[in-house]
Order: sequence, then C-alpha cells, then structure tokens
Amino acid sequence: MITIPNKIEVTITTQTPIWTGNYDRKMDGVKETGVMGSLRWWYEAILRGFGCYVCDPTEKKDKDKRCNCPACQVFGCTGWARQFRMRWYEDEGEKFKLQNDNDRDYRHDKYFKNQNPKKDKGYYILSRETKKEGGKCKAVFYPQNKKIENILKYLILFLQKWGGFGARPQFGYGIFGIEEKDSCKPIVINDINDIVPKPANSSSENIYPDLRDFFFCEFQLDSKKILADKETLSRSTTKLPCNCSEDFNYFTIETKYRIREALRSTKGISDAIRHFICGEVHGNDKTSSKIFISRVYDDKMLIRGYIPKEASFNNYSRDAILQCIYVTLGSSGSSSLPGTKTKWIEFDPDKINTRNMDTKPIYKPGATLKEKYIEWLQYLIQ
Repeated sequence: MITIPNKIEVTITTQTPIWTGNYDRKMDGVKETGVMGSLRWWYEAILRGFGCYVCDPTEKKDKDKRCNCPACQVFGCTGWARQFRMRWYEDEGEKFKLQNDNDRDYRHDKYFKNQNPKKDKGYYILSRETKKEGGKCKAVFYPQNKKIENILKYLILFLQKWGGFGARPQFGYGIFGIEEKDSCKPIVINDINDIVPKPANSSSENIYPDLRDFFFCEFQLDSKKILADKETLSRSTTKLPCNCSEDFNYFTIETKYRIREALRSTKGISDAIRHFICGEVHGNDKTSSKIFISRVYDDKMLIRGYIPKEASFNNYSRDAILQCIYVTLGSSGSSSLPGTKTKWIEFDPDKINTRNMDTKPIYKPGATLKEKYIEWLQYLIQ
C-alpha cells in the first residue's frame, strides 16, 4: 500500500522583490533550490541555538560516509534523501510569471554612484488582474511524516514573519506573505525532539549563525508625516531628499547608512568591528553585512541582524553594538527617522537588558536555558 503523505499548501504573495537566480545569474522564475536554501539556512541557525552540531554543506565530504547532522537528515545530502518534496504553482497549475522591478529606483548617493539602477533589479509575482506586484501563487510541500511536517510549518511561518526567502537580502529582497497562517501553524514546541528529527550531536563551535545571536525589529514609517512634510524633512537635520516621499524604499538604504554612521561615532566600536557588522567591500577582506533591512511594504521595514556573542576584536561588546542599533532606530517620538520601531526581539534569557519591547513574560519561572530557547522559538512566530 502506498501512503499518501501529508500536504502543506499555502498561498504566497510577494511583499518585496524576490531573487532566486539561475546558473546564468539571471532571474527567469522562482527557483525551488533558492527557496530550499533559505529554509535550510534558517533551520541550521535554529539547530545551533540548541547546541546541535550542523555540518557545512559546502564542504567536500567523504563519499563513503553519510553526514548525520539534523539539517542533512531533513534537507538531504549524499546518502540521505530529502524528507519532503516541494512544488510552486500558479493558480492554474503553471509556473507563475514575473515582472521586472524596473519602475522603482533603489539608489542612495553614498552607495550607488557607480551602479546602473536599471540592472539586476528584483521581481514581484505578477498578478494577471492588476499587472502589478502582489500576485499570488501556490506553494505545496509534501513531508514524509508528521515530524517533518511540523518542522516545515514552523520554518514557513518563521520565514514569513522574519526570514524571507531567496538571495540578495542585502538589497531588501525576499519578504512574502501567506494567507493560510492558521492551517500552517505547527504543533506547540515542547521539546527539542519536536523540531529535530533524531538525537543530534552537540557542538560548541560558534563560527556560523546561531539564532540566539539574532535580533529582530519591525520599524513603522510615518507615511503621513513624510507626505505632508517632505520639504521640511529635506531641509532639516534628518537630511532626507524630497523624492523620498515618492519612493519609500529610499529608507532601506538610509537606515543602513544611519546604523553604520552610529557605529562609527560610538566610542569603543572600532573600524574593524564596524566592518565586521556592516560589511566591507574594499580591499582583499570583503565581508558581507550581518544586518539586513527589507524594502518598505505596508509602510514598514523588517530589520534583522546577527551579532555574535564573541568575536576576535579588542573591546568587542555585543551589548554595546545592539544598544547602538536600538537607539539609532529610536523609541517612540524620538527617532530621527520619520517613524518608530514597533517590535524589537532578541534572546535574553537572563532579562538583563530593557530592549525587548514586549512587557509580557516569555519564560516560565524556573525554566532551563534550553526551555527558555524553546519558548522563545514559539514566541517568534506568534
């Protein structure tokens, strides 16, 4: 007897451009491998939060040995088949079409002087009715068992809430919406075994992203203020251009610039630390940014960043870096940017800082560190 697997079916709507390029580095449709890469990347970060060993999938491995890390058990590797199938469809069962984002400028004088604004822009799913962004498609997942179904449901909700999918998050790409949130909710995570397929080896390595080292922020722009006061804004100390009211995506780059400048002017944060956090494109030591800011959608931006607890720099302080970013984004009524952050979430099991904006207790009294992390995982998708 052939058992038909459970099916997870969700309707996807792009809220910012997406990018899943082909082998020619061109965007001619959403590549399922690009989506798969995002699912795996965030799942690995979640696993490291449990202290699990997770292999580097880009390293060459012995063909005669099968990797036993939990990420490979779910997503596959040599000797392991992937534990689910995934298909993307338009409503009529065909691959959905795409529309180039050529109408929107995404430039900032400081960073984009030598770049062609018409080249390598992102894409929106094309709606047949409106011919604009916000079109819909179906994403269908076929997990092999209930545990894999639960893992996938959590990842889908987490990516929709904070992670996004596809490449080029540094350009603000990848944010999407789903319509069937209730049907996609996983079972309550009570134990590591609810989200890890089999007992995993532990690891103390800290060279790859660990979800406990991330912060997540939602910043709401004050669109009425921007539209009403654009002339005032451009002449004030905020130094915003008049055309920022015509293309709110300007604030994605502007926010990156503000964070970089704030780190530059903060005592104790060296140039090397700033480059480590914000990225460096000059010289031989090119480094990608650890802070990602989405394009503007529904008058808001999602900001998430990976600030490691430890780094090989003198006077490195994770708390000082987080505090600098938190203050730069501003609290209600005091932000130099026209808006305010409405959410700020970081893993703080000891409750030693006052940055987390939700006053409700997340952790049960007497919970262990691992139990607090499990409760935090649940909190992130609420």
